[in-house]
Amino acid sequence: MTIAPSAPYTVETITVERVAKTIDHSLLKPELTAADVLDGCAIAAAYDVASVCCRPLDALIECLNAGIDRCGATATAAIIDDLRTRQA
Repeated sequence: MTIAPSAPYTVETITVERVAKTIDHSLLKPELTAADVLDGCAIAAAYDVASVCCRPLDALIECLNAGIDRCGATATAAIIDDLRTRQA
């Protein structure tokens, strides 16, 4: 049975996949390492959740490692330039 994404949630239309799309996976604990954040992102991808929330610095570091100059609204050119200067 195919269910339209806009169909109301009822006993007949609710599925694990539809519920997963309403979950924001939080990776905000200050004690998480970069590896913990990446593992959390892999879990979120496996369950196909709506989004992952992580600390801005975690996102910036991954963007820098991937060679991406902008990462959402959080990263500005000045922040990225500053991080590159500090890493050098």
